[in-house]
Order: sequence, then structure tokens, then C-alpha cells
Amino acid sequence: MFEISIQKAWEERLKDFGLGRMALFICIFNVFLFFIGGFYFQKINLYILLPIPVSFAFYAYRQKIIEKGHAFILIMNAVFMNVAISYNYYMIGELDRMAGFLKRYDEVMWKFDLWIFKMPPALLIENVFQVTKIYSSFFYDSIIICYLLYYALPYVGGILYYLQLPRHLKYRVGRFCSNIILYYSMNYTLYFTIPVSGPQYYLREMFVNDLPFSRMGQWLYDLIKAGQLNYIDCFPSGHVGATFLVTFWLYKINHQQRFLVTLILIGVIFATIALRYHYVVDALASIPLAIFSYYLSGLFYPAPVDVVSLRGPHER
Repeated sequence: MFEISIQKAWEERLKDFGLGRMALFICIFNVFLFFIGGFYFQKINLYILLPIPVSFAFYAYRQKIIEKGHAFILIMNAVFMNVAISYNYYMIGELDRMAGFLKRYDEVMWKFDLWIFKMPPALLIENVFQVTKIYSSFFYDSIIICYLLYYALPYVGGILYYLQLPRHLKYRVGRFCSNIILYYSMNYTLYFTIPVSGPQYYLREMFVNDLPFSRMGQWLYDLIKAGQLNYIDCFPSGHVGATFLVTFWLYKINHQQRFLVTLILIGVIFATIALRYHYVVDALASIPLAIFSYYLSGLFYPAPVDVVSLRGPHER
């Protein structure tokens, strides 16, 4: 009976906006992580499998979720996305700790930056803004705000697309949700495949000056640092990749907020480099990964992308 329920949830993707498909995918992905820990690192961590019973709970209440209507289905998709993405981010850090800390590839990334810029790009940006303290504080405060806005953008992007769709096409937002899950899963896989800690740790002796934040900016910076649970989360940059992906979607659907989100994307790119979190290659690598995940989502959740134009809606 349960196998039939899973098959039904997979086939009826339009009814739950792909929630059943995403739940099944996360089950498979976490089993994959579990076996990576068991066979490759010789460590067993049953907590890695926790998303599986959570996914089963969504399966169990799937029909009731559908009966609540489109808005509630979208909310439940967002809840599931948040749980899966946040928990697996922590678990990737656990894999690193289980392995006794994986070999880092910071030297490779740093050599690329050195070849291009002859110095850490973060120091290059810092030197440019040392001319006036007022402007530098404004710049650094602005980019750290953009960096924090990233956490909301996948959900904001889903809401914007959902609101743009007519009632009979609301199901198409499921492709966006599936795209987010697919992107982060691929991103996390690369985290432990090519572990990188970032300039803030690998090049710490080169950063002799504190970043020129205002009090508010410094508080936000300390807040981010205190919440870091994963020290191999650099290659590729999840911040740049996910923000680019949302921006890419907004351009695909011709949404009027695409220009505002583009500004946030620019701020995020500067933040990842200037705040010493990432190497340039981290940011560059995230863009093709995001584009690839977009087209992969079309196979995982087949649905046209609805576009609004002055001549009326059409599809891509």
C-alpha cells in the first residue's frame, strides 16, 4: 500500500506542486549521504536519515495538504524545502567532522585568485574603499545586508512566481520549488567532494585589519559567524548560486522585480568576496551549476515556464 502511495504522489505532481517528488528525492539523497559516511568515512550517523521519516510524514498528510488549497500547498512546499535544505547543510558539516576533517583544497582556489589579482580580492576591495571611512562603512553594511537577504530569496522567488500565475496554472510553481531542492543537493555534494574553508580561515594571517563595518554591520557580521555550522561550504558558493538561480528565474518569467533582485545578486557577489568568505572561483563555479539545475528541474518536474509580457502570457 505504501509503495502505491509513493507512486501516486510521484505521478500526481501537479496536485501537490511536486511535494511528493521532492520528498522522495530527499529520501534518496540522504540515504546517499548515509552510505558516504558509512563506506567512505567508516562512520555511522543515523541522524543523517532523519529527513526520511519527515518525508514520510509529508506523504501521510499529502492528501490533506492538497485539500487545503493552492496557497497552503505552496506553504507546505516552502516548509519542506526549509527543513531539508537547512538540515542537510548541517549534515554536510557533520560528514566533515565524521571524517576527521576532510582535506581542504583552499590552496588551489587561492592560487587562482593570486594568478588573476596578485593579492586576495578581499584586500583589493578593502584598499579601494579605504579612501573614505564613511563610504567604506556604507558599502560593507550594504553588501552584508544583501548577503543576509539571500536566505529569504528562494522563498520570495517562489511567492513572486506563484502570484504571477493564473489559478489554473499555479502548479507550475512546483518546478521552481523542485529546482531549489535540486540545486542545493548538487551544491552540497560538491561541498564534501571538493572541501574548501575559505579565505577567512586559510588566509587569516593576511587580513590584519578588521572590516570597516558600522556597529549595525559588525553585529550582523558577528551574527553570521556565530551561526556557522559547516566549514566546507565554499565551493561552489551557495549564496551566489542560489541568488543567481532566483534572478535567472525572474528573467525567465519576465517578472518586474528582476532588476531589484539583480542588484541584490551584485551585492551578494561582492559580499562573498569582500567579506573574505569565498574565492572568486567559488562564485564563478556556482553560475553554471545553477543554470544546469534549472534545466534539470524541467526533467524532474516537467512543466512549462510561464512568462508575462505586454502581449500577454506565453511559455518557455
